[in-house]
Parts: sequence; C-alpha cells; structure tokens
Amino acid sequence: GKGWKRIATLNTTDASGQIGDRDIASVMAQPEFKDMTMLATEHFSAADTSVTAQVSKIKALNPQAMIIWAPGTAFGTALHAVSDLGLTIPIATTSANMIIAQMKSYAALVPKDVLFQGVGYVAGAAHKDSPAMAMYAAGMKDNGMQQDFQTGMAWDPAMIVIDALRKVGPNATAAQLHAYLEDLHGYTGITGTYDFRDGSQRGLGVDSTLIMRWDPDKLDFVSVSKGGGVPL
Repeated sequence: GKGWKRIATLNTTDASGQIGDRDIASVMAQPEFKDMTMLATEHFSAADTSVTAQVSKIKALNPQAMIIWAPGTAFGTALHAVSDLGLTIPIATTSANMIIAQMKSYAALVPKDVLFQGVGYVAGAAHKDSPAMAMYAAGMKDNGMQQDFQTGMAWDPAMIVIDALRKVGPNATAAQLHAYLEDLHGYTGITGTYDFRDGSQRGLGVDSTLIMRWDPDKLDFVSVSKGGGVPL
C-alpha cells in the first residue's frame, strides 16, 4: 500500500528467524504481491555482535524497505549496523520487540519508521470504549505498568477462561470447558472480538492486527493502519 516493492530481509538463524523466513516467503508468493521483489535474504546468529557486512550488502541493493525478524538484543545489534551505515529506509520487525523500555534503550539508533504488526491493546490503540480495555488500562495504571505488547499478552486468554468458568461452573470438566470455548463468539477482549467457531482455536483473524510505528517523540507505539493493515 505504501509502494515499497523492493525489499530485503535480515533474519536470525534461530527458530524465530526461520519462521520469519518461511512466512515472508509464503506471503511474497501470493499473486497480489507479484510485482514485489525480494532483493536479499541475509541472516545472522542471535549471538553475533555485528551485522555490518550483511547490512552493507542490503544497502548496496537500494531497497525501499527492510524486514528484520530478530527479537530482543539481536534487533539492537541490527539497528546498530543500520545506524552506522546511515540506512534510513522503513524497517518492519516482529511484535516481540514492542516493549517500551527496549525501544527507549535504542533511542540513538532507531530510524524514522520502525513498524510492527501490533495489537489493539498497545497504547489503547483500539477498543478504547470496551469494558475489557477499561479494566486492562486501569490494571496497568494501578500497578505502574505501561501498555505494551508484553504486558497484555496473557490478559485475554486468562479473562476468557475466567468468563468460561463463570458460565459453565467452577467444577467444569476439561471437556465441558473445551466445548464452551469452541462455541464462544462475540466476546470482546483487549485484542479484538473473538469467534472460536471456525475450528482454528485462534478466535481472531488478521483484522485484529494493526500496523504500528514507534514514535520517538511520544516514546510510545502509535497506529498507522486500521485493522488488517488497511491504511488509515
């Protein structure tokens, strides 16, 4: 949607990076992306202290954007090389890096556009008026915690199970609880409105995902798309 058609990837060689390789290749193979070009697929170990060589190769190919599928310290290592080499293109990375304290620590390295596949509860980006979001936001505030990806990961699963036990009863068997959850729909949590009836046991689809950007001025994540990545 942004017209970035020449892209490159820099992924770790661990399980996370391998999943990134697989999923990115799968998406690139879809017909709607036939006019996009993968210029390079560079890799590095999560234990590496420099990726200057890999980023130099990528920069030389003049990409319009880059995906760095590397969580935590490895992402910081990649950003060091990006900063040192003056590469200013948009960078997309895994939501595992949507941690406010982590992003603050990269303040001197972060380019203008660092994008994530975010979720609605981050910074109250969606479902602001739902009771679930209000409860979550109050809970984070009362405990002096910021709303980022990590703080909300377990919220909906726990609340859904609690809701199920209230409906089925605290002495419910595993089979009864499973049957209730398989038919659960219309339940709005902090990540989206769940519908488990399709058998995937996910409850949510891509429409619950938002593209989000780290805002170095606000020191927070802001939405740059509607649900499913649709431009604002």
